[in-house]
Amino acid sequence: MNDLDVQDQMLKLVNSVKVEFSSLSLEDLAYKICQKYKVKINVQKLDEQDGFFDNTTSTIVLNDNVWFRPRRLFTLFHEICHMLIAVEGEEIIETLTSHAKSDYEDVEEELCDLGASEFLISNQEIENIFQNIDINTFITLLEKYSHASAPAIARKLANLYPERAIFMICCLKNEAREGDHVVEYAFSSKKMLPYRVRRFLSVPNNHLFCFDYNKYSGTESNGETVFPFKKTWTCYGEYFVENGRLYGILHQKKPVDKSNQLSLL
Repeated sequence: MNDLDVQDQMLKLVNSVKVEFSSLSLEDLAYKICQKYKVKINVQKLDEQDGFFDNTTSTIVLNDNVWFRPRRLFTLFHEICHMLIAVEGEEIIETLTSHAKSDYEDVEEELCDLGASEFLISNQEIENIFQNIDINTFITLLEKYSHASAPAIARKLANLYPERAIFMICCLKNEAREGDHVVEYAFSSKKMLPYRVRRFLSVPNNHLFCFDYNKYSGTESNGETVFPFKKTWTCYGEYFVENGRLYGILHQKKPVDKSNQLSLL
């Protein structure tokens, strides 16, 4: 299966719906989509899931404990994407059935993450603002699009990035020990194989991100970036720290042209 083809199918499906209901707030957009497809939205206590779509009853169920707006919006649009695949996504279903039988559910989950990110921030919006993608792009989007979660933004940038890179979000394992990080999220660009790392995996002490860092600073060094396989590669790392989290990009090659980018620095 060509991952890019099925991703394009998902983005096309999402944008066809967005065009129909343009100029609405995100909450109103979600409501109008559900109204069109006669989908109910229920909020109730869930033990582990943030939400799910029940195709048998055409119901989206959201966890009443998820109150942070960016996370709640992402969950809502993620489940809307499951609904859209079930109702309008014949081409996507055919592709997944033919080429992704063994990991159908995992691939569909990734597509719904991609679709939810597109609802929150479209590829076109980012491409209209930035000619290149680097850490300044990450910083700007986090401040400009407060309705989108940091993982949604990182996933979106990884999907758009034209070269080999990994977009990471790490948190401190122990706030009393600076530099002792675990991986919260990691997303690889299209030119790389999927970078699947178990959540909250410890970042090795010799990793690029574990060296001394200052806010909004970049460095260039060797970093052990693919933890499960113990491989190392020379990369250019850019990162910044905010509210106890480290946001970073590991580029295979140092970005060259930054002259036309917006910057908060």
